[in-house]
Amino acid sequence: MDLLQVQRQPELVTGGSGSEVISFRSIAKKVEKANVIQAKLHRDQTSLRIIDKSGDYKFYPICKTSGQKLGKYGIGLELYFFFMKMFGILFSLLTLITGFEIYSNYIGEGFRSTYQNQRYTYFTLANQDGVSMYEVDLQKALKDMKVSQKNLEILWPIDISTSILFLLFILMYAWFSHRIVERSETFHLKVSDFSLEVEGFPPFITKEQVLEYFTPYGEVAEVYLSRIYKGKLNGYKKIFEIAYNQELERRENYNSDTEKSNEIADKILNSAGVLNESHDELMVDKVFVIFESIESKTNFIKEHKKEHKKKSNKSNQERRKMNFRLKIKDAPDPSDILWENLEYRNFERMRTRIPILIITAMIIIISFIMVFGIKAYYKSIPTAKSCRDLNISGSLSLDKAKDAYKTHDEISCYCKQMPIDSLIIDSDLTDFCASYIKSFTTSASINTSVSAVIVFVNVLIKIIINSFSKYQRFKYETQRRNYVLTTMTIFMFFNTALTTLLANSNFSFGINAVRGKYDDLTREWYDDVGNTLTVTIIVSIFSPHAFNLVFFYPLSWFKRKLFYRCFKSQYKLNIFFRGPNFDISDSLSQILAVILTSFMYSSGIPFLNFLCSLTLLLTYWANKILLLRYYKTPPVYSFNINSNIIKFMPFAVIFHCAFAIYAYGSSEIFPTHYTKPELSSFVISYHTSFLKRITKKAGIANMIVIGLSFLLIIILKKFDGIFLRKHKKNKVYEITQVPNDNFTKLKIESKFNGITSYSIYENPDYSPLICALDSVAHRKKEIERKSLYKISDHNENEYLPSENDAKGVNIRINVSENEY
Repeated sequence: MDLLQVQRQPELVTGGSGSEVISFRSIAKKVEKANVIQAKLHRDQTSLRIIDKSGDYKFYPICKTSGQKLGKYGIGLELYFFFMKMFGILFSLLTLITGFEIYSNYIGEGFRSTYQNQRYTYFTLANQDGVSMYEVDLQKALKDMKVSQKNLEILWPIDISTSILFLLFILMYAWFSHRIVERSETFHLKVSDFSLEVEGFPPFITKEQVLEYFTPYGEVAEVYLSRIYKGKLNGYKKIFEIAYNQELERRENYNSDTEKSNEIADKILNSAGVLNESHDELMVDKVFVIFESIESKTNFIKEHKKEHKKKSNKSNQERRKMNFRLKIKDAPDPSDILWENLEYRNFERMRTRIPILIITAMIIIISFIMVFGIKAYYKSIPTAKSCRDLNISGSLSLDKAKDAYKTHDEISCYCKQMPIDSLIIDSDLTDFCASYIKSFTTSASINTSVSAVIVFVNVLIKIIINSFSKYQRFKYETQRRNYVLTTMTIFMFFNTALTTLLANSNFSFGINAVRGKYDDLTREWYDDVGNTLTVTIIVSIFSPHAFNLVFFYPLSWFKRKLFYRCFKSQYKLNIFFRGPNFDISDSLSQILAVILTSFMYSSGIPFLNFLCSLTLLLTYWANKILLLRYYKTPPVYSFNINSNIIKFMPFAVIFHCAFAIYAYGSSEIFPTHYTKPELSSFVISYHTSFLKRITKKAGIANMIVIGLSFLLIIILKKFDGIFLRKHKKNKVYEITQVPNDNFTKLKIESKFNGITSYSIYENPDYSPLICALDSVAHRKKEIERKSLYKISDHNENEYLPSENDAKGVNIRINVSENEY
């Protein structure tokens, strides 16, 4: 009983009535009244800033800040801007090479005056000189066919050269990006270069025991024990905010409602999401070790491999006698770790991901059906092929046409062959074609609306995948970003490039069939589907980066100037002043979708190369300005994101060549033969099958390039494997430039950027959560201890604590006193 009495009594916080208010003291210690100067300092500390000699924060210059300077905040960030710069240069070169194609298309007269078309269609293959769909003279058609074939012999070699240049550029980019990684890893040292992540220690091991294990291999700078939070860590964010606001209100109003405050505290203490143990009492999951030098880290890895081989050679019975077997690997950067997910194993992650992937796929399918329905539903204007089958001649006079053509399709086919000027000027023709003009206007609006729907669905995809990725228990932020990048790129490419293509295609597979308007790449296809794709890419030039730059960036400045007085606490004001996250995978996935889509269709719509170069140029500068002025400092991304990007690039060439085979084999734009049936007024071209398209010169050349693309995919995989092995072997060389420096010295000299410790207490995103965890656990123990005092005072003779009980209480109280 004497041992209990010597322990310090817990402080009581009283309200105006003198009754005790339940308070979470470690959270209360963090409560500060709002100070705008402190909030501005917090914004500078969490953003990309230069610290001058006097210790003041200054902006990085936008134009003079190179990617290499940004590399010290993470190699992934440097490679992001390098990627946009290099592929911006590539698409600028492609625009120059395809300049003749764009010019040849523009001066062509493929549409003549008989097509009511979109302006962008003049830059496509649809405007190439050739035979009109309404041609009635067979000899003239055969003569014009030779002109189109002559144009084809000039166009396809230019297009093949762009594919070969793209492949060579991918190989060159892979080489240069790997060299950048090697250079950056040498001159921009990271905390992770000195660190290891170790799994397999007993769950109640102590730091002293871990130090004792690692010290023989070299000097250890830090040991941190990662804990098992039982999936409840994120719940403490809300607890922290509630307790923080409760304490702030108590300070402002000492006569606050004690009963209401205690009700809130009781709900927190009795919540199912609250742990009974403080942070340091939880079981250990993993251990993070920072060595003073990379040599010490390397020595441990070598010795551990030797010991692991010895253990592997032992019998199973002998191995069972071992206390534990360690799994070691290079640690990620501290800012990259998602601590709440480290405890989950692969099976638990897959069990969560599979339902989420199914839900995501269902939403994407619904989105596709929505776009498909919009394009497929409205078919009020017949195609040229349908008009030719109806045998509608545009050469009839208006009076004869009024007598001959009565149905909506017949009138539309007749009006479709009229010059656009006549439809506008001739009032009689305008009255006769009123329904067609209305349908044409509606159709043009629908094409624009489909582009808007595609952009909207892309935004929806981004929100869905980002939201669901937070529940898929990724251990590292880079790992989550890689998943988001890959998944989002695939879905956005499908939505941007393939949705309108499939919605308008007439093809069958087995019993089922998709009844679109076009069974080939006709001139009207470019005017309809091609125009939708072009408008979508034009929108991507400005969305979302330009919108962020023009709208959200100045809006955040005005909000900070005008509304900072609305926040009473420093915690909330700091969050309000802090910049938003820079999501590298969101930006990259949209860029990749634009690149894949633009290059896929560039053989038929070479103008897309120019639009893609503009997108990359504007994205580069907009995101650079926003990163240096608006966003907060991103986590340290690894080069793995760049490796994933490289793997996507050969598919751009494969898709491009596949589309080129169809584009240059079009039986309407580049026909091989014509005939004129007896029952038809129009000449008809022979349909070119897929096999015949492949056997053409253009088809053979594109199939060779497709083969080279698959070969490049294999080379890149081998290239990455060789690079990664070499990268691991050169780890020791990274610090040879500064052989006398160690981790502690580099940390003191601020050579590292961002978080320099694996301690979760030093992570600004997680420290409030751990503060809440500890505070709630300590408070619960205080309540238990008070109950113990009351029992002891009430019946001292009935309760005499044993020596073990006293030790248990003493331990708990000592842990609690660390809070004070």
